[in-house]
Amino acid sequence: MATSLKIGAIVYRVSDLKRSEQFYRESLGIDLRVLPLDEKEKEEGHEGESFMMGDVGDITLVFFQGKDKPGATPVIVFSLPEGGIDAAAEGLARRGVSIVTPVSEAPGGWSFDFNDPDGHAWSYYQSKDKPR
Repeated sequence: MATSLKIGAIVYRVSDLKRSEQFYRESLGIDLRVLPLDEKEKEEGHEGESFMMGDVGDITLVFFQGKDKPGATPVIVFSLPEGGIDAAAEGLARRGVSIVTPVSEAPGGWSFDFNDPDGHAWSYYQSKDKPR
């Protein structure tokens, strides 16, 4: 399975989205898209009314605002370009991997979160247009 994986996104939790937007735009020149949070994302602990995304090469940086994890991120997100997210989650669970968030809707697709043995956060993501 590892040969079909690629890092598609790195997700950051920041304490001040506007301050981060200014830094990444002005200091690093990253073109950011500010998008509205939906109710599900707010229920998951993301604060404010929006989040941001910006591409750096083939990797997307994603920024959510929240007080509970600033500095304890990033979360590295593996992209599943061919889909199959349900099988990926089931396969990891069968190997004893701790699934933290089951497969659920994410912006433009599906994702699930898991931890490595030291508690580092990782995630898988696939687009909605691919088979689950």
